Amino acid sequence: MGSGFRGEEYRDEQHPYADDLDLFGEGSLFEFLAVTRTGIGRAALADWLKTPAPRAEALARQEAVEELRSQVRLREEVQLAGVHTFSPCEAETFSKWLDSPGLRFPGWARLAAAVLPPLWIAAAIGATTGAVPRDLGLGLIAAVLAAEGALAWCFRQQVRLVLGAIVMPALDLKTVLNLLHLICKHPSASPKLRRLADGVLSPDARREVRRLERRAKLLAWRENPVFTVLSWALLWGTQFSMAIEHWRSRCGRDMERWLSAIGEFEELTAIACYGFEHPHDPFPELIEGEALLEAEAIGHPLLDDRTCQRNDLCLGPTIRLLIVSGSNMSGKSTLLRCVGANAVLAWMGAPVRARRLRVSDLQISASIGVQDSLLKGRSHFYAEASRIRDTIQRAELSPVLYLIDEILSGTNSHDRRIAAEAVIRALANRGAIGIITSHDLALTEIALDAELHAENVHFSDTADSGGLEFDYKLRPGVLRDSNALALIRMLGIPV
Repeated sequence: MGSGFRGEEYRDEQHPYADDLDLFGEGSLFEFLAVTRTGIGRAALADWLKTPAPRAEALARQEAVEELRSQVRLREEVQLAGVHTFSPCEAETFSKWLDSPGLRFPGWARLAAAVLPPLWIAAAIGATTGAVPRDLGLGLIAAVLAAEGALAWCFRQQVRLVLGAIVMPALDLKTVLNLLHLICKHPSASPKLRRLADGVLSPDARREVRRLERRAKLLAWRENPVFTVLSWALLWGTQFSMAIEHWRSRCGRDMERWLSAIGEFEELTAIACYGFEHPHDPFPELIEGEALLEAEAIGHPLLDDRTCQRNDLCLGPTIRLLIVSGSNMSGKSTLLRCVGANAVLAWMGAPVRARRLRVSDLQISASIGVQDSLLKGRSHFYAEASRIRDTIQRAELSPVLYLIDEILSGTNSHDRRIAAEAVIRALANRGAIGIITSHDLALTEIALDAELHAENVHFSDTADSGGLEFDYKLRPGVLRDSNALALIRMLGIPV
């Protein structure tokens, strides 16, 4: 952690849980998983993290990941794709080229560009060998070269645009070719991998991309000083610009699909790498029906599994809300991130850090790292209240898993108690399940209302002469002690 791809460019302040669950940035879930070769694969990973898949798609991904889990050689070959090409192979590189306005080259222009160079070459050979009179040969050469100059002048703007647009994609074509080959290299048992292979075989993506790569390489010969003058006489840039633009008009939409297949394949191999390195992490059971999250021995995927304390919890028809109390640094916020991160992994088709996890199709909404903003004139309380409003609105459309840290902490205890209960009731009436944390013991009384189906749990610590110790075990009931004064004394502040 701290040395991989952080995915900062994929952050979205408006996303309902990405920042709160540390999906992007240093030490993030993205950095943990992003062993992809290309920017195309990293963009796919970011999309999968931010967008839960439909159940059928998530199950198909599980099957594909399970197949790739043991194929170490294949995953290594993915990492070595285009090993001598050091460009990042970003999705935007191709999208800018593929989505740029079409440049039309009339049929007569393409025919003229193909016919004129052989004409002056034939005239030159004829004049040199005596097959045609010298004066006639020279005159014909001059006329053809003049016609070439006129043709090149007429289409100079289009040619310049094509030449400029293909420079960056051309650098990545070798990597794209290698990855397309790997998608089709091994016969696959999982339907997901077979669909990816079929998608790049019809039409044959490797043949077409190889054709484009060959044209781009030939076009680059213009940069050779020895060949430059001759390239002008051969209309080299004009001809290959026309050929590349014709390829784009013919295969552009297919190219988008092939790149998408590469992104998915890379993402599946990245998840498989995570699954291989954590063989005891199972795939979750993805269920249909009302909101449910049932976990045994669940832990945070970013914590060292040898020291990570795991806990059991269940949210569903019987218990719809857990109210977590506890001392400072005891693990309350980490529990929220742990549950949220595993739910994200579950619905992207990945293994989870738990002994067993059953989870229904839930939309995640979190309020853990909400910040105020001087620029936007927004207080912390207003930002949190806005996030909670959005959560309630989302719960009207589909089942929601909400994770709220220190709920409505920006107001007095009296108003907080009333507002928090109103929020919880609104979410319960919409079928949502969730976890909230609080140091305010008044909020634990909410669990006394049987209609809310809430339960109190807590984390605790022990103090001795050596300081505070935490076991991070989730226990039933309410913790009424506090370690705030002990922490202040430990920092050397006189109390």
